[in-house]
Amino acid sequence: MKKTFMRTVGVLSTAAMLAVGAMSITASADGAAKLSMDQIYAEPGQEVSFAMSVENLGTSWTGLEFLVNYDARLEATLNKAGTAAACSYGDAIGDMAEEISRGGAVSKELTADGQKGFAFALGTATAISGDGQLCIFKFTVPADAQPGDEFPVNLTVNEGSFIDANKENIPFETANGWIKIKEEETTTSEETTTTTTTTTTEGAAETSAPAVTTSAVTTTKTPDVKPPKMGVDGAALGVVGMLSAAAAAAVVLKKKKD
Repeated sequence: MKKTFMRTVGVLSTAAMLAVGAMSITASADGAAKLSMDQIYAEPGQEVSFAMSVENLGTSWTGLEFLVNYDARLEATLNKAGTAAACSYGDAIGDMAEEISRGGAVSKELTADGQKGFAFALGTATAISGDGQLCIFKFTVPADAQPGDEFPVNLTVNEGSFIDANKENIPFETANGWIKIKEEETTTSEETTTTTTTTTTEGAAETSAPAVTTSAVTTTKTPDVKPPKMGVDGAALGVVGMLSAAAAAAVVLKKKKD
């Protein structure tokens, strides 16, 4: 099965690369599934797990092709052959992992905006349903990254590639992701000091009353920040195209096997 699938990949990938312009993003629609990349915080030099997720999936799917553009300062962990991004499956696939045929490629050149990229295709003869994480990749943040630095990770889904068991298009929208370096947060508190003033009146005992002085004290801390919810829609890659018949190939193979 895998050999046949990869032969299909070899035939289709060249044509797909010539049709990069066909890669586009489906506009937001009511009831559409949402395909999104993580938005997470990291430390300089840290290797992070970075997921592509699906939510609001009202049906099941059998095919999906997508492109990921990421900041050229990041390093994506590649497979042993160094030809595609290393990917583990998340809880949205789970036990169905063995049913999936997949392929991938890494762009050899940077895009016009200085980003790197890779393409991925997933196909299965057995429909998969359920929200959650689809694929989990790994990126390493530069060791010299500074607080406040942001590294975009953008998602583009090949229009017409996200299909159900009947080969019908599944409406979807996308959301880009990022990795950020935590910033130091400055907060201000008040410190109160007390001094005593002594007053002497002729023929009376000395009395004293406190005088209160307030001064501002500034402290700095690093917050324990949780990632916000997903952000804006994705942007196109423009350097790699991939695998337009992954699901169909898997269905044919299953029929032959039967």
